[in-house]
Amino acid sequence: MNLLALAGLLLMIAGTVGLFCGPDASQYAFAPSEEDALSRLTDLEKRWDGTFPAVSLHGLSSGVSVSAGEKSQGAVCLYQVEGNFFQTYPRTFLAGRPLARGDHAKRVMVVDEKLAFLLFGDQDPLGKTIRVQENDFRVVGVAAYSRRIGETGDYTAWIPMGCEKAPPMEIQMVTAGGKASDGERTVFKTTAAELFGSGDAIDLYKEKIRGSIVLLFLLAVIGLRLMAKWMRALKKLCRKWFDQIREKLKLRYPRQMLGTIFGKSLGAAFLWAVFLGISVLMVMAVAELMMVFPEWVPEQLLSASAVGRRFWELTGISARPIHWQTPELAEIRFWSGLVRWGVLAFLAGTCRIGKYSSPKQPESADEAP
Repeated sequence: MNLLALAGLLLMIAGTVGLFCGPDASQYAFAPSEEDALSRLTDLEKRWDGTFPAVSLHGLSSGVSVSAGEKSQGAVCLYQVEGNFFQTYPRTFLAGRPLARGDHAKRVMVVDEKLAFLLFGDQDPLGKTIRVQENDFRVVGVAAYSRRIGETGDYTAWIPMGCEKAPPMEIQMVTAGGKASDGERTVFKTTAAELFGSGDAIDLYKEKIRGSIVLLFLLAVIGLRLMAKWMRALKKLCRKWFDQIREKLKLRYPRQMLGTIFGKSLGAAFLWAVFLGISVLMVMAVAELMMVFPEWVPEQLLSASAVGRRFWELTGISARPIHWQTPELAEIRFWSGLVRWGVLAFLAGTCRIGKYSSPKQPESADEAP
């Protein structure tokens, strides 16, 4: 394997790991509204009762300035959160507690460990006060530092949504945690649009699979090639065993060959069972892909017009711009780009073009054989 193929393999691994390290959730991003979003969240939870494991609402403000005493920092991503935010976006807590339901009436804050060290040094940050614009917030929790690629700030802090004189939000999102079926995604988008107005529905799990499609296709091609070679090797091995048994039966009684026949038959049955099991897993993987993207399947599989119509429908859908890009979606697109470039580099490094050349022609008649 040359350096280009190795670099492509490393990019594919890094992109795949990055893709599936993020949360699996359904997001609905919309413009910040002056209306009471908290009451609408309560209405949303009533409608979705039992459908999703956790529902949250949050907004994002980038480049917010915070200060504590004489120290300040102006590159903070400030999240204003409500509902089960830390269930839909899990974080590791080093001290204190996450924000809970009902904290919107309090001036409390959670900060990441790097911001806490920047503002307070070696002191215990719990109970300390941080000023955000004209508001003072008491630190109740410290989360492990984990900066997302889609976040523009170097540090992160969280406050309850609904605080007076809070920084203006650039984007708001309602989130339902966990993987969703196609029907649940439809209900999620319809209900969120009804309560929060026009916006963009984003399924993070679906976007992860979409970002890794080219890698899945490459793995499917490699898998089919390997399965074909395996099947040919199995046929050859079974034929060899059968010929050996048939030759030995000419010299021995069948009763003396029962152990050999049983052992080789059991070995062949086991190898074919493994082959069939892997084949079933590959079919199930394709079926799972179709469950994630049911819109890819035309109404009539063998109808050219239905396939063409579905193709142009999907082309039109993919051409629609996303007006509200969340940090999680920006991160998925970054890792998806690594996966695509990795596949291209891997293929370019493993394919050898111009391997064969024409034989050298004799220069004169004397050199001809």
